[in-house]
Amino acid sequence: MTPGDRSPRDGEGNVAGVRQRLRQRPAWAIGACTLVALPLVVTAVRMLGAHHGPLNSDVALIELRTGDVGTSFTPWTGSYQRFGFNMPGPWRFYSLAPVYQLFGARGSSLQIGAARVAGLSVAGIAWVAWRRGGAALLGITATVLAWWLRGVGPQQYADPWEPHVVVLPLVLLAFLAFDVVMGEARTLPLLTLVAGWVGRTYMSVLGVAGLIGLVALGVVLVRAWRARRVPREPLLASVAVGLVLLAPAIYEELRSDPGNLTLTWRYLTSGESTLGLVEGWRAFAFQADAAAVWAGAGAPLRPFLPFTDTGRSPIVPLGILVLVVGGALAVRRHERAATVLAGVAGVTALAFVLALSRVTGELYSWIIEPARAAGVVVWIAGLWALWRGVPAGWRARGKQPALVALTVAVVAGGLGALARAANDDPEVSRSGAAVGRLAADARGDLDPDAVFLISSTAGRDTLFAGDSGVGLPELGLALVRSGFDVVVPPELGNRYGPERAQPTRAPHELRLVDAPAGYQPPPGWALLGVE
Repeated sequence: MTPGDRSPRDGEGNVAGVRQRLRQRPAWAIGACTLVALPLVVTAVRMLGAHHGPLNSDVALIELRTGDVGTSFTPWTGSYQRFGFNMPGPWRFYSLAPVYQLFGARGSSLQIGAARVAGLSVAGIAWVAWRRGGAALLGITATVLAWWLRGVGPQQYADPWEPHVVVLPLVLLAFLAFDVVMGEARTLPLLTLVAGWVGRTYMSVLGVAGLIGLVALGVVLVRAWRARRVPREPLLASVAVGLVLLAPAIYEELRSDPGNLTLTWRYLTSGESTLGLVEGWRAFAFQADAAAVWAGAGAPLRPFLPFTDTGRSPIVPLGILVLVVGGALAVRRHERAATVLAGVAGVTALAFVLALSRVTGELYSWIIEPARAAGVVVWIAGLWALWRGVPAGWRARGKQPALVALTVAVVAGGLGALARAANDDPEVSRSGAAVGRLAADARGDLDPDAVFLISSTAGRDTLFAGDSGVGLPELGLALVRSGFDVVVPPELGNRYGPERAQPTRAPHELRLVDAPAGYQPPPGWALLGVE
């Protein structure tokens, strides 16, 4: 390698290196980033004029709890877990609440908030890629992100549901870890913030965020020990950020008996059987293959069921092969930045395999969706490591063809993502829309000062309704947004908040039922609406 073949200090982010990169195809870099950002902007603008309700029951509960922020019902934990406890923290609600209230406290406002999370993540990813790898890494990153946006569409990147909203922040987390390991200790507080936000939003990725963060922190501490110089300010700032992120969970634990942390620990130590490492690898492999699900390939499901068919998993996905070969070449040519990013991608992939191996119960299709982040990072790191690992002469001769190929790829992905952002409409559940109309019809017959116990016997024999019945979250959301006070049975407290799990406060009950034409309610009940 010639001295001029590498940027100052091998891309360690110093001011001279950044200035040099700003002179390397800035127009191309700005154009690539614009193509990635435009679909998010178009989606947010379209949502400004939308008036639809929640996309489904889970999103209705997210909207309900987001609207509770700043009130006497402010949540101290995250969304419900199907095993009886809650996600570790409420920060997803807190971060969505300002945008939700600003744009009219409706379902589309929640989607704008989710698109904002995606946009901030993309901006952070692009900035680290530009600082550390110049136009080459930024171009590869923009291309992969554009194809991810095209593959999943606005129904996922603008969805506040936890398996979807955490994907791009997880990619950002890997890039922040890359920045820290490369020597930028000042990034550590931001890494702590993103890791805490992601891990407390969705418990399934808590271990992933923790492992990535611990690896980055370990490198900082080892480097400080060797240099005999501790970066006090970043470490103290990271501790402060971590304590702030933990505060709601600690407060809830102290005020509840038992608290959510206790319930979570009981479940984790209950000895439930888990998938195991082999199934964890198979579940992850879908996200790093050539036909990755995040790039638009269909999810491999069992017939007529929402469970992942891991028997169709590739033994060794192509993305892992690219990462291993590229990483080996980068190590051989002493390409430190490319080697570090390949290592971070490997840690991210390993963390997801371990996390998926610990899944209990059936492997629902959405459980593996956050692993799309690992697939994205693996492909970005592998392709860049391959590029940096080839001999300098080959790279010089292939620079223009590679630039043309990258341009075609990012334009194709970006335009495809833009087309989906402009044309794809969110799939609002038919039952949710019907319940919203029922609630609107019933409001005129209800005493606004009364408290109502809400219940549903509709669809209890379906796979997803469980004991709560179809349409109950949508009914509760519609009534609360209209100013009514509703309560639910105690066993639903982790979904609606403990303040609402007080049925004895309600002198009246509203119930959704499946009924044939001409249905007459039993004595003591009045029929308020039919849909």
